Amino acid sequence: MNKKGLALILGGLLAMTSLAGCASSGKENEKDPPDWSQSGDGWIQLFEDRKFDRGFGAGWIYGTSFTGDNALKKGVPLTYRDIGQDIYIQPVGKATKEDGVTSSGAENDTFWELEEGAKKNIVDELGSPVDELHDFRLCVKSEVKENSSAKMLIEQYNDYLHDHYPSLYESNPKFVKSLESDKQGKLTVRYNSYNDISNSAYAYSGDFANNTWPHLYVHQNFRQEIDMAQFDKLEYKVTMKVSEAKQINGWPNGESDRYDQPALPSDAAKSNSEASLQGTFFFRSKKSSGGFFVGMNYFSTTPSNQTEIFNMDQHGQAFYRIGPAEEQGSYFDLEGEKMEIGKEVTVKYDLYKMVNYVLIRKLQNKSETIQVGGQSVANPWYNVSVDDLTLSFYQVGWENMGNWDCTFSMSDLSLKAYTK
Repeated sequence: MNKKGLALILGGLLAMTSLAGCASSGKENEKDPPDWSQSGDGWIQLFEDRKFDRGFGAGWIYGTSFTGDNALKKGVPLTYRDIGQDIYIQPVGKATKEDGVTSSGAENDTFWELEEGAKKNIVDELGSPVDELHDFRLCVKSEVKENSSAKMLIEQYNDYLHDHYPSLYESNPKFVKSLESDKQGKLTVRYNSYNDISNSAYAYSGDFANNTWPHLYVHQNFRQEIDMAQFDKLEYKVTMKVSEAKQINGWPNGESDRYDQPALPSDAAKSNSEASLQGTFFFRSKKSSGGFFVGMNYFSTTPSNQTEIFNMDQHGQAFYRIGPAEEQGSYFDLEGEKMEIGKEVTVKYDLYKMVNYVLIRKLQNKSETIQVGGQSVANPWYNVSVDDLTLSFYQVGWENMGNWDCTFSMSDLSLKAYTK
């Protein structure tokens, strides 16, 4: 073979090698496709509907009887509260039959719901008292903008004054909330709390337990309590991205032009205006009626919220949250990065180890007594182990103070439970 022929062959081989390298490099940058299987070698998937393609129910808020434990709202709803308004399983249809109580069956194959707080004993914009507001809930007031094979879009608009006082007010809908699913595991959640019907809470305290600050959680109440004694590892994974967190005004520390947000005295016990993206699991004790939350504060406009926090919520439930990049996460194999607006972050950790860490380090399960208000009292978590718990529900979403327009997306959600 002459030199020219050899050069052509070598040149061709080099070109092929270069192309192969480019192709390989491209694949390395691609994400692995989601694993939709519900079980594997030694593990089971605990989440249902990880594609977010079956809609959003109402049993968590309005269900009154269930195929399982009624007190814990387990199983499929059989009946709902008669609230004097239609309740919807979006985008499926009405939750009840014509009697307004008996389940229509629309929620039988729906696993996700919404936790949006509570609005009780409020005054509306016209000055009329409202014992319990329902219109702020997506399962009562929302529109299905699209429901195709590739997209589900549910939106909520505040047109309360026209809806309730049509002779006094013309229609003037203002965007409040949206849920958008690609039906392949990506869910985008947007919330504009400035446009909400009611938003008067100004502190994270028990005073607002029944008139809460802005909440919009996507919520899965497992159909039955999950006995933690079956497992020795719970591998949690999710990919999160905050695309917007826009502050509309500074209330409760600043001024607002909303009807229910007056200027507050300088000495009022008020919380800072902030937006936080949180995701938590709730566990119950098999030995008592107690329970606690554990999970993540993925993102917050207040940086200190993304550190390790152990406290009590407005209902007296203990909660533990940690940011995705905190060093204490090494105790439960936490992998993640600090989230910033526009930055996509994948978070992984062993939920079993996290719960064990909280029991030992925070709930002090090795101590018979604990100090509360300077006094020694019996520790309700004494001698309680992970095996003595059940996993009850999961929720992820916005919990804000004040007036914000926020959007996040989540994908690749998974909770693999490895059996002993």
